[in-house]
Amino acid sequence: MGGFSCPLRGARERAGSPDHRTMSEHCGVSYAQLSKAAGGERVPSWRVTEAYLVSLNDLRATGVAEDLDEWFDRWRKAGEREAGEREGGELTARRAAAALATPGRTNRPPGGTSRSPSFSWTPPPPTPESAAWRRS
Repeated sequence: MGGFSCPLRGARERAGSPDHRTMSEHCGVSYAQLSKAAGGERVPSWRVTEAYLVSLNDLRATGVAEDLDEWFDRWRKAGEREAGEREGGELTARRAAAALATPGRTNRPPGGTSRSPSFSWTPPPPTPESAAWRRS
């Protein structure tokens, strides 16, 4: 969710780039959770987002504090986008599964085998070395 994490990292830069460990000690949320929030893999919970922003506001030496009401709106919209993307992916997977399960449809080429008719493979005859290996 780079759409949410990028502005979150921008807020951290505006606050003077405090490290996540300092922020963690200040707000009571683990370093790992703060780091994941800025990482962008998923939209963090509001509790983590709020703690992230409050710690930035408290640690900020100068400048304007982050508006939590504006951030809540951003957070809500990002969560809705993420849920829509997740549902879209699930629907695509469901459609693909349904298409594969359609009666009369197979993933095999005509002829009923998964190999082309011209393909033939016979294993090599055993050698004394391979027979010894199997016995050990």
